[in-house]
Amino acid sequence: MRARGDAIPHPADDPIVEARAVECSRSLGRQQPSAVRGVSLSVRAGERVWLCGPAGSGRTLLLHVLGLLEAPDAGEVRVEGRSLAGAGESERGAVRGRMFGFLFSAPYLLPDFSVAENIAMPLFKLGGSGPEEAEPTVQLLLQEAGLSRRAADPASGLGASEQWRVALARALVLEPRILVIEGAAAGCEESRDGAFRDLLEAAVTRRGLTLLCEAPVAPPGAERVVLLEAGRVISDSKGAVPV
Repeated sequence: MRARGDAIPHPADDPIVEARAVECSRSLGRQQPSAVRGVSLSVRAGERVWLCGPAGSGRTLLLHVLGLLEAPDAGEVRVEGRSLAGAGESERGAVRGRMFGFLFSAPYLLPDFSVAENIAMPLFKLGGSGPEEAEPTVQLLLQEAGLSRRAADPASGLGASEQWRVALARALVLEPRILVIEGAAAGCEESRDGAFRDLLEAAVTRRGLTLLCEAPVAPPGAERVVLLEAGRVISDSKGAVPV
């Protein structure tokens, strides 16, 4: 059962998220701006999609556009059939909070707050929950992440692998339908022995999530790989590339 609002009714075969002729240019903290140039891309519910390409290909910017972190300069993004063209940040933020969970390039935990408080923070800030209402969800996620014994510990005392586990639990706490992952998260230190990767796989499978990831190269066996170059899609392993 979803805790934060119901999905918008739409035909089962409609894309859960879709970009239509999207144009966007942003710096994203870099000296040279990144660009997405006329990209159209449809993602069905439950798909696991990797946006790949070299540095400067636009893969991170496209991920941010699809995740409603950036508004396109032209074209539109649709979520569950709903166009967000012209939507303000408040409207975009409401859809983003209801539909998406995020793992960024670093865990970005609040060091002075406990592990449980870090996981619960989206429930407090976006979900309108109090500590008592949030506790059952947080306890379940702590158990799944193997962090129940660290619940009251400050995040500042965690090791790198534990920080990533907290970040994943926090990304799942609002019960999103789409999990958005920047490349550094997918390749974090703990994944070298497969532990974090296994945890992520179990969480995605258990919840039937749609997965949007970006990285220079997709991992072996990736379900769908969309390759970008200079801001354009040049190949898609499960779809036609617009001319």
